[in-house]
Amino acid sequence: MATKIMKLTMAQALSGAQVDDNMPVNWLSTFVKKVNDATPNYQNGTVLVRGAANIWAEWTHTLSPQEELEARLAKYESIAAQVAALLPRQGEAMTAERVDKLRWALIS
Repeated sequence: MATKIMKLTMAQALSGAQVDDNMPVNWLSTFVKKVNDATPNYQNGTVLVRGAANIWAEWTHTLSPQEELEARLAKYESIAAQVAALLPRQGEAMTAERVDKLRWALIS
């Protein structure tokens, strides 16, 4: 029996929509529906999505007060670790470079 590779791109499935690198996540369900409509039921198991390794979701999340506190604490812990690493060991002199790095760590 002869076979043919069928291909339906996101742009084809969502004709009329501006499909580029950024799109609403609900368009994926529309794409899936269009693919399922175009594929006979007995072939649904053979449908593969290509290029999936380059797909990710991104959204803006408003931090809760707890998350804000955790983020602030993590920042301060990071600064404390930087300062501790830059402080001279006993008997070492404080270099101008270290002073500059300490100043930068404390003001950032």
